[in-house]
Amino acid sequence: MNTGATAQPHPRSYPHPRALRSRWLTRRLHIDLLRVCSAFGPRG
Repeated sequence: MNTGATAQPHPRSYPHPRALRSRWLTRRLHIDLLRVCSAFGPRG
């Protein structure tokens, strides 16, 4: 997925708390998935 390239024409014009929040949630979810995979996965 493109992060704000096509969704926001002016990313530096003004801050987008919703975009930042969604990005943070995505990163947090990815980290949680990595933890779960490492904990319960066969390669853990």
